[in-house]
Amino acid sequence: MATQAQRKAQKRAHILDVADRLFRQEGVKAVKVTDIAKAAGVSQVTIFNYFGTKLNLAHEVVVKETVDGYEEYEQLLDDPTLSFEEKAREMIRRESQTARQLHPDFVAFLVDDYQGKHGNFDSVTAYNDGRDDFWQKFLKLGRAEGQIRPEVSDAAIMAFTTMLINYIQSRPAGEEYQQPVELSSGLSEIFFHGMLKN
Repeated sequence: MATQAQRKAQKRAHILDVADRLFRQEGVKAVKVTDIAKAAGVSQVTIFNYFGTKLNLAHEVVVKETVDGYEEYEQLLDDPTLSFEEKAREMIRRESQTARQLHPDFVAFLVDDYQGKHGNFDSVTAYNDGRDDFWQKFLKLGRAEGQIRPEVSDAAIMAFTTMLINYIQSRPAGEEYQQPVELSSGLSEIFFHGMLKN
């Protein structure tokens, strides 16, 4: 039987999952706390008790997206039935699919969050916390299978991943993200095809 702390953690995680789905589909601005409460089967008071404000909830969704993304790709890297090339191509496919599913308003919120415009840099911290371990594992697998071009150093690849997050953080205020699919797909293509053997 779950303890009270476990039940609270489960409820909190459930609210985050519901908010994540709604923000992805409709954007942060359009979704009200009442919408999240109804979809999650909880009261508005419960949401405010757990997260304080809708802004805090949306911010935690971005952190969750970041952590979940690493976990998803870690599982992909651990899949013994796929070659390294298949894993890399699946990552590209998933990036494009995710970009197609995100409401433009949620993309804008996510970018603002990575720029610290919502009061802290927890999302960037979550990204950086998982970055080195994930990419080192990715590179080790690729090198072991001979699928990464030897003339492209690990240091160069890691620098590129840093440049991507720096690019997101440096976007001018008010600049719109009207083409998240094209941007995400294009950057993924450049990144992966630049390091992989043809």
